Amino acid sequence: MDETEKKEKINVYDENATKQILDDWVRESVLRKYPSEDYTVNNFKILFGAISCMLGVYAHYGVGPWPAARLPLVFCVASFLVLQGALRYIAHYYEKDYILTIYPHQGQCFMVRTQFHKDSGNYEVELVDKKGDRGTKDSPVRHKFSKSITEYFDKQGQFYGNILELHMIEAMDKFVAKVNP
Repeated sequence: MDETEKKEKINVYDENATKQILDDWVRESVLRKYPSEDYTVNNFKILFGAISCMLGVYAHYGVGPWPAARLPLVFCVASFLVLQGALRYIAHYYEKDYILTIYPHQGQCFMVRTQFHKDSGNYEVELVDKKGDRGTKDSPVRHKFSKSITEYFDKQGQFYGNILELHMIEAMDKFVAKVNP
């Protein structure tokens, strides 16, 4: 049994587990075709977090007694708050629901966004052209598809990832045709 035929069983009433397994398969499907993931945003988040931790350690151990160390302590706290605000901004406004960013590979540079609509049971995948999404006047090229999770799970919770992968391959081909007409 190869990787695409691997079957997993979950409780389909656990929405978090359902979305997680669907996201993992979407991610694997995209990375099989475009293996160059862009880690730039993640690297900045790690850098901001590391600097925040160093400021916290310095503020706790390195500034000295309170009245004399007021200015460095205020600087550490203010810097920490600014960095945490930057992390929150990145997560809320830049990343949104994107689970994957593909670095330019074979001329493609795009992001993958997913949503699981709990009320209708639909799983939505959207491919967004990264070049048009940030800093240009053109609206980004988008391709979206939405399917019911009953296409990927049976009543006992058995997951069929090969069906999702076929839908992803079809969606990526349509997206590339839209980006490169």
